[in-house]
Amino acid sequence: MLNIDQNIIRIDNLIIMKAVELLVRSIVPDDIDLEGVSFDKKGIGNLMSELATKHPDKYRTISKQLADIGRNESFSRAETITLADMYPTFDKTKVLNQMKVELKKEESKYKKPEDKKNARAAVFAKYSDLLEKLTVESIKGTTHNLGNSVISGARGNKGQLKSMITTPAVYTDYKDNMIDMFIENSYGEGLRPAEYLSSTFGTRKAVISTKEATADAGDLAKQMVQSVAKIVVTEDDCGTTNGVALDVSDSEELSGRVLQRAYGNAAAGDPVDKGVYKAVKASGRKRVLARSPMTCESRHGVCSKCSGLNNDGKFPKIGESVGITAAHALGEPLTQGALNVKHSGGQFGGTKIPNSGFKVVNQIMQSPSTYPNKATLAEISGRVEKVEEAPQGGTNITIDGKVHYALPGFPVSVKAGDQVELGDRLSDGILDVKDVINSRGLGSGRQHYVNYLKEVFGNSGLYASKKNFEYLARGALDHVRVTGADELGGYLPDDLASYNAIASGYAPPKDAVVKDPKSSVGKYLHSPALHYTLGTKITPKMAENLSDMGFDKLMVADTGVDFQPELVRLRTATMNEKDWLASLHSSYQAHRLNNAALSGAETNVEENIHFAPRLAFGKGFGDKAEQTGKL
Repeated sequence: MLNIDQNIIRIDNLIIMKAVELLVRSIVPDDIDLEGVSFDKKGIGNLMSELATKHPDKYRTISKQLADIGRNESFSRAETITLADMYPTFDKTKVLNQMKVELKKEESKYKKPEDKKNARAAVFAKYSDLLEKLTVESIKGTTHNLGNSVISGARGNKGQLKSMITTPAVYTDYKDNMIDMFIENSYGEGLRPAEYLSSTFGTRKAVISTKEATADAGDLAKQMVQSVAKIVVTEDDCGTTNGVALDVSDSEELSGRVLQRAYGNAAAGDPVDKGVYKAVKASGRKRVLARSPMTCESRHGVCSKCSGLNNDGKFPKIGESVGITAAHALGEPLTQGALNVKHSGGQFGGTKIPNSGFKVVNQIMQSPSTYPNKATLAEISGRVEKVEEAPQGGTNITIDGKVHYALPGFPVSVKAGDQVELGDRLSDGILDVKDVINSRGLGSGRQHYVNYLKEVFGNSGLYASKKNFEYLARGALDHVRVTGADELGGYLPDDLASYNAIASGYAPPKDAVVKDPKSSVGKYLHSPALHYTLGTKITPKMAENLSDMGFDKLMVADTGVDFQPELVRLRTATMNEKDWLASLHSSYQAHRLNNAALSGAETNVEENIHFAPRLAFGKGFGDKAEQTGKL
């Protein structure tokens, strides 16, 4: 129950927020909806996006006026951060005592020291999260200057806030193992000697990371640009009937997309704005089918409709380098995330499995041959016969006679008697995109790639649009190894080719038939459907997903396709470009130049959409592309 002082503070804040709304209303046009707008980083971003869409001619003037409001209010209020802002905002003693009771209870369940430590780790992680939640809740609706700067999105994150005014919780040592001590004091209160020594491991990591982070993040950003450089808008509409399933609850990810189906009063082909989104939400659907760069069927580049609306509310024009734009949009938060390690380096997250940070992002994108903290996936479909401790540590999972091994300390997610499908997750860990592609096809690999990277970015306190990850997935995961070229004109066995190029001209074999999803289980796709690509073997879960998204007819056959998906590292992806000038846009220029000279390689500027050869010859850019409608 709130006391009188707290009530007064909250009333004051309501008055302040209403005053801010009135100030903003005096500047923005009347057709800009301010109802329910929270004037934090996210809310202001959405406001500016709507302003750019509806009033692009007034955007510059109004944005300056809004900036002036913020600047003037900041100076007039003269807010600052003092030591008083670093004291706990609630009585945490009760929570800590509760944690100690639960620790004793959980430890008593085990005899082995390692099991006891794992139990403590689970309790520490639980109460670390709880204390963070309580810290944020205790600040909301108050005039806490430090807390409000974090909650608004202006500076810092919730983890840093918790460390400063409540507790940093638990740290890890140089091997990323949990230091068995829960730090009870905050930085504001001051740490005890033992707590201080525990935290120095994180500080050391932060110093090293800061020295290396900028160069590493910049290098990865460069590789991303290289992998998506050829993703240019080449036509208005590819005509695809496929797309990705998006949650209706996530309005930001749905915004600007083109719907593939009619939902309520929203028609197929409608780009999602506020009005269309309300209609979609009113339809009662939890997921809807929308177009995506990842499923675009343009032979080269992407089409305007699959790209969706830009921030200005318009479709991108032919010739627009949407791939490079997406890579730059991902590069900035990636660099920031790499640098942010200095604020929380070495803090224990409750598991041996990293779920955030630059290293995890880099690992997912590069998919090295030695894959640390790897999750175990089912290599066959069948019944789990037994789950038992492996002699070398870890866990053996037997499925229909085939043994799968899960790493020590990585909890198993299945039990004896469970039915699993090919590619199902059997244990915790970082999923290897290569494993997903090999088991469930290129389309599922792309989908996992997008969702997992989005999740890791979010866990790192970073924001990036899902669509930008989809551009990256289309560019980075676009390689197949030709196994038999009978039905693939222009390719020889063992050629490394572009999946998108092959798919655009692919003709199903004579024995392919049209079946409903349920009848297609166990057969291979010979026409893309949803996000699933050619050659994907349909599983029961896939069939259910396809039916839910409105795909009632599939082109399938008993045999697969004459190519296999292959994951190519970002650093070497550009080397596989057929055009020698395009392939020079990579980290192995001398090697590629020598090979091109020896093989007599040529460049075809008229058909090539990669910016390197077109820039060299001055073709297909700017007004010229817009006038001709061609690249």
